[in-house]
Amino acid sequence: MNKHYDFILRGQGIAGSLLAWFLKQRGKNILVVDPNKENTSSRVAAGMIHPVTGRRIVKSWNADVFIPFARATYQNIEDKLADKFFEEYPVLEIFKDTGHRNDWAGRSANEGMQEYVKGECPPESIPNGVKAPEGGRWVVNGGWLDTRRFLDAIQRYLKQSESFLEDSLHYEEVQFESERVLWKNYSATKIIDCSGSAAIAHPLFAHLPFKPCKGEMLQIKVEGLPKDIILHNSIKVIPLGGYQYLCGATYDFNNINEETTEEGKLKITEALEKIISVPYSISAHRAAIRPSTIDRKPIASVHPEFPSLYIFNGLGSKGVMMGPSIANMIAESLVSQDEFGEELKMFII
Repeated sequence: MNKHYDFILRGQGIAGSLLAWFLKQRGKNILVVDPNKENTSSRVAAGMIHPVTGRRIVKSWNADVFIPFARATYQNIEDKLADKFFEEYPVLEIFKDTGHRNDWAGRSANEGMQEYVKGECPPESIPNGVKAPEGGRWVVNGGWLDTRRFLDAIQRYLKQSESFLEDSLHYEEVQFESERVLWKNYSATKIIDCSGSAAIAHPLFAHLPFKPCKGEMLQIKVEGLPKDIILHNSIKVIPLGGYQYLCGATYDFNNINEETTEEGKLKITEALEKIISVPYSISAHRAAIRPSTIDRKPIASVHPEFPSLYIFNGLGSKGVMMGPSIANMIAESLVSQDEFGEELKMFII
């Protein structure tokens, strides 16, 4: 006899973990199926919530909606799971030159920026170990999610209620019926694909506007850097605890694979050496494929041929910030059978 669930979720990255959490909070019986790969985009991700888009120096899209909800969500999950994976670190934006400094000064006065962009950090006040001859600017009310620890905590939570299965769900093994889906010894009313890059190449989702991007990150060991702020210039330097820091990332739209490269490492180390003045060693070098989209909006939709197959994917580099709000709205739509209301459609493809 098949064991029946309300929903089967394919993938336990940021999207799958958040959607699983909100469905469970609504009392739904779910099964999350994930192969537990090490180099997924969610596990390699920097995990940063940044209220300002760096190159254009403008407020991140819908930051006033996404950021407060994300902060509250991660802190609520921390409380309920008795774990710690979210930090409200301020960001020191390091000026590249005088022109960059002037750009920040001008655009920081724009409407809505005052909540996030605070005073300058002059060169004489730059923390020890940091190179910033032109100084920098403080950005607040963002944060950082330790994505590995978060995913591990959610997985333990799911396992406690027998809601997690370490396996690979292949659609060739799925039988779509009019009001349910069958897979191995399980059935559900719907499958929601949250599998990140695993969905990109599958023929079922060839109609969706994915634009995958490879990213590489370094983890370094270094003494003498501040442990409670994030440094940001062309890369991010994020304290992990102890003397470990996460650095990156690169963006490669041409070589879509999970192989680390010397070129990627060099890009990060060259950028790193422009903003820190203390010696370091490389602890780890990782690469993954971000499931980005053409217009950088997430994808949430029902399959045009199989009404019991949904997808929640494409969170990209802003997934930690956007994910909680969108996952919560998707969960509400699935539970109320609202088929994705107008509010949700503002934020998705």
